[in-house]
Amino acid sequence: MSASSLAESPRWNLATRIAFRFVFVFLGVFYFPFPLDLVPFIGNAWNNVLNTAIDTAGSAIFGIVVNTTPSGSGDRSGDWVQLFLIVVIAVTATIVWSIVDRKTESYPRLHRWFHVYIRFALATAMISYGAYKVIPSQFVAPPLERLLQRFGDASPMGLLCTFMGASMPYTIFTGIGELTGGLLLTNRRTSLLGALVCAAVMTHVVMLNFAYDVPVMVYASLLLLTALVIAAPDAKRLLRFFILDRPSESLFARRGLRIAACVATVLFVAYVLESQFKASWQQRQMLLATRLAASPLAGVWNVDELTVDGVAHPPLTTDLTRWRRLIVAGKEWGAMQNMDDTHTRYTLKFDEKKKTLTLKKRADPKFQATLLYDNPDPRTLLLNGPFEGKNIVARLRKADARTFLLTSRGFHWVNEVPFNR
Repeated sequence: MSASSLAESPRWNLATRIAFRFVFVFLGVFYFPFPLDLVPFIGNAWNNVLNTAIDTAGSAIFGIVVNTTPSGSGDRSGDWVQLFLIVVIAVTATIVWSIVDRKTESYPRLHRWFHVYIRFALATAMISYGAYKVIPSQFVAPPLERLLQRFGDASPMGLLCTFMGASMPYTIFTGIGELTGGLLLTNRRTSLLGALVCAAVMTHVVMLNFAYDVPVMVYASLLLLTALVIAAPDAKRLLRFFILDRPSESLFARRGLRIAACVATVLFVAYVLESQFKASWQQRQMLLATRLAASPLAGVWNVDELTVDGVAHPPLTTDLTRWRRLIVAGKEWGAMQNMDDTHTRYTLKFDEKKKTLTLKKRADPKFQATLLYDNPDPRTLLLNGPFEGKNIVARLRKADARTFLLTSRGFHWVNEVPFNR
């Protein structure tokens, strides 16, 4: 049911009336005092009032000292306290409203004004999101410091920012999607399409924020909720259009053939699902048995001593091609890191009986080197044998196990400041 049709069908059921009252107050308080907050003086004054309320609630209800100083994070403890206050206000107002206004059966005019208000509130947010991407100022090209950073030392948010900033066309593309959704919302005729575009775009944004620990989860989720609320009155019409409506003509005139076609479709889909999931499962098991399987020498090995054709090569940074580390990441995968930090990837094959390690370059299938190895103790590895036409003798020491920020950071509901490393 569209906004205009509400006026023609004034009677709403009880659940619809209660839901409208709650959403009206909830989103109304969330966006208040939009659009007046676009005026700096009013916006600053409201922020002072809001921060005072958050400070008081944080101390009185949760017993915490809330830091309301802007930090770039939208998921500070104060933001969660604010969300709590909005929910409490909305629930309380809904209860009072429902008791006091029991006779009113619908709010068609109020709904139309509310629909306009949240359309423009969401449009403003989406246009802002889009503008900062169409003109790439939210995500910029990775700086030199980031390019020289070790991959595993990046935080999940840092990886996402690098991913976005590394491709200006993709950043602009995502901004165009946000900008398009916002602009479509500003016209009544295109508002439903705008809401659907915004819902699709913000679903992606919300998922990225949750998956990469980006502290804009509360705000982005409420923008997504707003888009769904705008589209909700047309839910039945969308359902009929996309799912319930049937083609006017069938390919088959006879009922038996139509049933047979339906059965064939079900069998075809079942076959595709079964075969593809089975292939994916088999590939996963193969990876677990090879690349992801535990290796007898798994770990990072620092090359303490290296002799090439009888000549000792100490670990000097000026000796760029000297081995620095051997990384054994899995049963069949590894890499050699030189003193200049360049990597060469290899496929590995261990023969624990013969004590041999065979390396093949992933980028050069013709290359192969077989080295003898000895593991006199868990932290020592000895290698010797021919490698690229030279005789290699190396003594390696296993590095202490370390955790990498990229895989150890995890997920955090509350971030007082963005953890962008």
